[in-house]
Amino acid sequence: MVKDLNPKRLHRSFRYASRGIWHVLRNESNLRIHIGATAVVITSGIVLGITGFEFAIILLAIGLVLTAEVINTVIEDFLDILHPDHHDAVRRIKDALAGAVLLAAFVAIGVGVLIFGPYLLATP
Repeated sequence: MVKDLNPKRLHRSFRYASRGIWHVLRNESNLRIHIGATAVVITSGIVLGITGFEFAIILLAIGLVLTAEVINTVIEDFLDILHPDHHDAVRRIKDALAGAVLLAAFVAIGVGVLIFGPYLLATP
């Protein structure tokens, strides 16, 4: 059961979330690179005429990468506040976070190859 569907509260929640996304977009070049790649992938999907199901899979892969990048940024910022001086444990955590984003990107690339490959090979 939904406890409270207060429109003002809902609007405020969306405003805060939007502010957070814009902050990461303005401050993280890697997210801007992912957004650029997203534009290329979506445009390619439209041009090649991939199916709705294939688009859904592509969008899930894109969402995985973008979400991983935002979470990476948030945790790194938190660690910088928590421990501003160099610390080996913080470095290892940041490296692991960057690795998680890289893994998500590799998965997205794999999805792209599987979906776009047949279309590209069939194009004269």
